[in-house]
Amino acid sequence: MANGSLIPPHLVDDALRYPNKAVINRLGYLLSRSGADKDVLDTLRGRVRRTGYPPYLSSVAPRVESHRDPKWNVMVNLSDDSLEDGV
Repeated sequence: MANGSLIPPHLVDDALRYPNKAVINRLGYLLSRSGADKDVLDTLRGRVRRTGYPPYLSSVAPRVESHRDPKWNVMVNLSDDSLEDGV
């Protein structure tokens, strides 16, 4: 997904309208790892939820000891291997 070329056209707009704001945190984190365009990331970064406890990257993976990504304010509870495998 280099340079965000495979991002569906309405994905970011839909995420911005979605009522669960944790979606923005998660999507931004994942797109930044995949090399999305700076403009796309800046749009999402401006809407990142910064109050309350950070959401977990995966809502179904175990909520084990995780590190918090400060840029996207998300608890990364998936390994790099899992992310690369598309889990």
